[in-house]
Amino acid sequence: MEDFELPAALDEEYEANVALSYEYIEKSIKEIQDISSQTNTQLGLLIGFNFTFVRFFLTELPDSSVAINSWFCYSCLILKILAYLFSGISIFCCFRGLYRNIDYYIIRPSILIEQCKESSTTELKLGIINTWDKKLQQFIQLTKKKELLNRSILFIAVSGSLAIIDYVIDYAISYWL
Repeated sequence: MEDFELPAALDEEYEANVALSYEYIEKSIKEIQDISSQTNTQLGLLIGFNFTFVRFFLTELPDSSVAINSWFCYSCLILKILAYLFSGISIFCCFRGLYRNIDYYIIRPSILIEQCKESSTTELKLGIINTWDKKLQQFIQLTKKKELLNRSILFIAVSGSLAIIDYVIDYAISYWL
């Protein structure tokens, strides 16, 4: 841990401010870790949903060309290909989000024990706050994970919409022929 220049006279207000900062940052890091864990769970669930969607829904989409007044309608095939493409992009976004791991920087307990012998509680808390500041900067990656989750949801929604349009077109063509 780094050495800090503390005021010559540590008054109670200063110690109270350090304690308040320590508690605030500790709670913030706990919340961010919980959000990161939830995001990883959501990404994993979305991967499972994507694969299930592809296996049981997209593979059953109609893709045969239908003759309409001597013109061939390839819209069902094109929609099926686009639905697969958007599902693939969604799965890629999920895996990319899971790949973005957040590095957890902690102070080794042996260093803390050594510092306990030489420093006051306030100095220790200041050192931990400094370490947590570095750790909080690493959590910027969490917003990128959330963005990838949102993109993945958007892509799977587009894929589902294309699949529904494919079914509607196939039904309309088979109904009118």
